[in-house]
Amino acid sequence: MLNPIEKFPGICVFGCALWFGAAIDVMAAEWQVSKELSGNKDSCITTSAKMPVDDGYQKISAQIIVDSKTVTVKTESELDPGFSDIGLKVGNRDWIPMDKVGQKKLAVFETNYSKIVEEFKIGREVTVRLRFWPTWPVTGTHPVSFSLIGFTKAYAEAMACK
Repeated sequence: MLNPIEKFPGICVFGCALWFGAAIDVMAAEWQVSKELSGNKDSCITTSAKMPVDDGYQKISAQIIVDSKTVTVKTESELDPGFSDIGLKVGNRDWIPMDKVGQKKLAVFETNYSKIVEEFKIGREVTVRLRFWPTWPVTGTHPVSFSLIGFTKAYAEAMACK
């Protein structure tokens, strides 16, 4: 007696193609391009999917935002720059420290922008190390990882946007 796959091989091929197509769409959705108004001109930014992270007191989300000059990690909780250990790392490459905290909840990377973008293009995953709540008891650093699948395409689209 034949099993269903041997009996109806076309079903598996069709079903598997649908499943893999859906998986590719989900991966591509990890990075999006959106139009932002900045001053009098339009520009586009590349944003990652929001990822959950524990800030030491509660679950929040973090998101990476890339424009033409900065890579920013946006969080829902206030960041603590007092220990100089907030940064990111693509795969097994070196840690890159943030340059500054902006508006209390943004880890801003400007100095190493080109290096970060190039590493994002060739990497598979980036891990961001965050530290929260400067006026509360110290809870240490909190890592959060983001897939880099789809970044290169989204970034190219954002940089071509006018």
